[in-house]
Amino acid sequence: MKVKRSNYYLPFKKESEFDGAIGKMIKGGFVHQTSSGIYAWLNLGLRSLEKTIKIVEKVHEKNGVIKVLSPMLQEGTLWEKTGRDQTFGNEMLKIYDRNNHKFIFGPTAEELFCSLLQSFQYNKQTFPLKLYNIQWKFRDEIRPRFGIIRGREFLMKDAYSFHKDKNCLLETYEQMFYIYREIFTEIGFEPVTLHADVGLMGGFMSHEFLVPSEFGETELQFKKPVSKSIQWEEKDHAYEASSDVKYAEIGHIYALGDKYTSAFKLNYPGTKEAMMMGCYGIGVSRIVGLMFEKENLGPIAPFDVTLISISNDEKCKEIANKFYDKYDDIIWDDREDVSIGSKYSEADLIGSPLQIIIAPKELENEEVIIKKDGKKKTIKISEIF
Repeated sequence: MKVKRSNYYLPFKKESEFDGAIGKMIKGGFVHQTSSGIYAWLNLGLRSLEKTIKIVEKVHEKNGVIKVLSPMLQEGTLWEKTGRDQTFGNEMLKIYDRNNHKFIFGPTAEELFCSLLQSFQYNKQTFPLKLYNIQWKFRDEIRPRFGIIRGREFLMKDAYSFHKDKNCLLETYEQMFYIYREIFTEIGFEPVTLHADVGLMGGFMSHEFLVPSEFGETELQFKKPVSKSIQWEEKDHAYEASSDVKYAEIGHIYALGDKYTSAFKLNYPGTKEAMMMGCYGIGVSRIVGLMFEKENLGPIAPFDVTLISISNDEKCKEIANKFYDKYDDIIWDDREDVSIGSKYSEADLIGSPLQIIIAPKELENEEVIIKKDGKKKTIKISEIF
């Protein structure tokens, strides 16, 4: 996408009532709070969200995980089958239609996917079956905070796998473990992965993926993992960290066993044995907020390149147009009625991995200024082209 700042809708704000990453996102025109814990995603934020989604999709689909799209509203009777309509508590948002028919604004979708499998014919060659979904979820947090890092409405990637037996489930569980590490590494994280409690989700094993964050709610104290091969029930992939560092969760995987499939009488073809099931979640919208906290959006920056014209004389315009034509994903700050300081501050909030600054002084030597990884230097135009 190529845009010029002079006619691009970017509601940049000089001040924000919020601190930290969410304050910068609001100032930079990425998101706008519409109510407590709920945000509108403006074009910059949406572009970062879409780039995050593309990375998640690419890694899942090259590993044979099939994408579907579930509805946001789920039949309340599905949750009654597993009893989670009661155990989930007040975080669950219940909605009634004109016929007083109960729906759930999905906080997750284990019941829905079990119901989906009930509706179709399949054979033994279908399994292991791995499906994933990227959909908005809602959990009525009692104290929504930290902006999109812990809001009430959030975008989640949730995957579900179905298997003949426990061994087959564990093979997929391990595959998803490394799929997650690949996704997070490509985005720009080095996550800590720890054996975690299964909690309300249930099952017999889970692992969470955590990254350092001032908004994290987990304090860790651990050592490096042993190098010998160990069983999944024991496996942690942790790095050294001090106990005063807080961590925020960006992903969680569960080996659910037959908790949900038995409730739905979902048996493996030709047997009376309930299928084994796994589920795997990634906080897609949360990732954007945590990357913003790092002050380095990297591959999910809304634009690959920000082009800044210091002057609007003919030479500057000529060179700027050449750069604008060269890059496919670029925003050009071509405005004439704002200060250089404002252009610089907005460019830093946009967070493009590469900034190109065209100024008359450098053009005298056929050079431009580039800013990459927070460092500026001059470079010959011919080197870039």
